[in-house]
Amino acid sequence: WSHLLTTDLVFGPISQMSDRRFRSLVVGLVGAMHIRGTDAMHYAADALKSLVACKECAMRMLAMPTLDCLLLQEMTQLLRLPDAVKYTSAILCHLAAHESVRHGLVGDAPNFELLFHQLVVMMNELTLPYATAVLVAFSADPQSRKALLQMGPARPLITELGNLINPSKSVLPGPPCAVLRALTADWSSQARCISVHPDPFILCASVMFQ
Repeated sequence: WSHLLTTDLVFGPISQMSDRRFRSLVVGLVGAMHIRGTDAMHYAADALKSLVACKECAMRMLAMPTLDCLLLQEMTQLLRLPDAVKYTSAILCHLAAHESVRHGLVGDAPNFELLFHQLVVMMNELTLPYATAVLVAFSADPQSRKALLQMGPARPLITELGNLINPSKSVLPGPPCAVLRALTADWSSQARCISVHPDPFILCASVMFQ
């Protein structure tokens, strides 16, 4: 599947798959990503990444009962595995590249909030680039930004961004600045970020010192 999905030839047959078989394919690929210590995770991730890069396939996943919830829950679990972080963040970025898919995933607030919380946990030196890529991808339009900033993890995220941007910290300020730029791309989002930060002056001062 990993090799087949790198070509356009296979998407015709996939579009003709029954819902049951398509669901089995997606669940099988996600399940294979949990197999550590072999090439299964790598191949399954490549195949799933190619699959979700196709907007029609990604929309079909979201349209299937419980599959959208399963996808978010499994992606959250995979972000906790050091071996899978790189692959999982790439899959999430491909999903977020489709506006309608992005809105659908962010709209599933209970499950997306768990994913969001895990991304906040990942705001450290080892996984910062991966968390940054996903957060920027899901902040690509006002509707998604508004939904993110209304969720519970928004406050700890903005606080942590302020800490990471602080010149006295050893972490490179580039990634957290990129997330903050994405989250404050419109006036209402800027106001929301300032309102959720415990000390907006510190946040603004940290950014200015960069």
